[in-house]
Amino acid sequence: MKRLLIVFLILLSQWSAAQDFSNEWEAFFSYSNIIDLEQDGDLIYAASENSIFVYDTVLNTFETITTVNGLSGESISQIYYSEAKNLLVIAFNNGLIQVVPETGDVINVVAIRDKQTISPVEKGVNEFLERGDLLYMATDFGIAIYNLELLEFDDTYFIGDNGSQLAVNSIDVFGGFIYAATSNGGMRRASISNPFLLDFMNWTQINNDSWDEVTTFNGSIYAVTQGRFVGTPNGSGSFGGIGLQLPARSTDAHVNQNFITYATTDFVLVYDTNFNEVFRVDDVNGESFNYTSAILFNDNLFIGTETAGMLRVNISNPTDNEFIIAEGPAFNSVFSVQTLPNELWVTYGSHDVFYTPDNAIRGGISHLVEEGWINYSNTEVSGLRSIPKVTINPDNPNDLVVHSMNNGLIDFIDGVAGTQYGINNSTLESILPPSEFFVRIPDGAYDSQGNLWVIQSQVDNALHRRNPSGQWTSFDVGSVYEEVSSGSSTTKILVTSDDKIIFGSTDGGLIGYDPSLDQYSRLTEGLQEGDLINNYISTIRIDQRNQLWIVQT
Repeated sequence: MKRLLIVFLILLSQWSAAQDFSNEWEAFFSYSNIIDLEQDGDLIYAASENSIFVYDTVLNTFETITTVNGLSGESISQIYYSEAKNLLVIAFNNGLIQVVPETGDVINVVAIRDKQTISPVEKGVNEFLERGDLLYMATDFGIAIYNLELLEFDDTYFIGDNGSQLAVNSIDVFGGFIYAATSNGGMRRASISNPFLLDFMNWTQINNDSWDEVTTFNGSIYAVTQGRFVGTPNGSGSFGGIGLQLPARSTDAHVNQNFITYATTDFVLVYDTNFNEVFRVDDVNGESFNYTSAILFNDNLFIGTETAGMLRVNISNPTDNEFIIAEGPAFNSVFSVQTLPNELWVTYGSHDVFYTPDNAIRGGISHLVEEGWINYSNTEVSGLRSIPKVTINPDNPNDLVVHSMNNGLIDFIDGVAGTQYGINNSTLESILPPSEFFVRIPDGAYDSQGNLWVIQSQVDNALHRRNPSGQWTSFDVGSVYEEVSSGSSTTKILVTSDDKIIFGSTDGGLIGYDPSLDQYSRLTEGLQEGDLINNYISTIRIDQRNQLWIVQT
């Protein structure tokens, strides 16, 4: 009995079913960044960063598979659909494998994830290959095999020198051999019928190049080097070039009947059986995208992009194209959320602990209403970078102020960007004058009189007010408290029910201002000066009982 219990516990640790909460929860994920594509009949499975949408090419409808259905929410590395077993297999970068049968139940397979001898950063799956009941996985540590019939792992091949771990980018089988394309171990192969493939001695390195892809096509096998050359086996058993060099490194290869499709970062290329280029996608309507994967199906090329979801292009009529994406926010990297009844506003800014922003982030903002998501691009918010928050006018929920940690703020009314405020038309300041950039506004709030109060980072005049008529006033916080240097950043601001201003800072504690008395007060970590744990105030809130809550870092 004890032995039976031990076996049961071991099996439970390797295989478990995830719970489905789709009847209780609704999930909001971004489907902009497509990691991988798979086809099942008329259905296209598009894996985004941590969720999947399923597109019906006939009905033009969507379904989604998310954490409420049992997905882990971790970052996805690859997906695979087995038509023979009617199973969707999802691989995550942390080594977790999730299997979704027709029932929709999600089965967790944790053997790779929990393997202590494999580095946490080398557990991703790069490609799948199905043969009979077995699913071969090209991974960052070797080749793993999963039995789709028994729903359990079979073997793991460590094919590096002396049995070491070796990242395998791509695998395929041809002529009785299994081929493994690697970056650091050349092209390796072994007899697929050899029962001792666990022994690295049975694997032969047949070429010293670095390889991205190996794919069977038109009665042969073709591979692509990281130098972008396409090769096929020559008489000596190695690979020789066919006289074709791709314009960029291959990120994905897919075979459909008489065509092979290569996806690269900048191009998608379709070749016939003689490797004549029959179709190419570089930009779309004059705009360029980064491509991740591609599938040719019924004259339509379905392409995964990093920022715009899935692109469909008709290869017979390239002007017939469209972007296909399930509803959701623009990005998963949500920085702040503001709520209204039945509405959400989402921003995508970013800054470090010192409130230094990541100005490369130009994510725009997103708005969830009853009809769905409306995503406003960076252009539609006047090019603001690193947006930490929107402040909603309590008297008019369609009247917003959009903050930036780089170039000031804008009015945003009825979904349209209005006036942008910076050093030339307000009291706002740049931390590097006279530059119009580096105007950092982490937060804002309205008082009962309709005044907008905003705080600035790393300037002495850290508090500003715009009255309803549009006039600006600045307040020199640095001269009141010399300890609050111009290098300090403000963090969060709130307005009390009696219109007093409270805001936090990174090294000056919690500061209060009474506009009616023009009087400041402060709480710090000093004894009898507030007794705070430290002077870094990350968040402040007032609850329904009018109590102030302070979060310190």
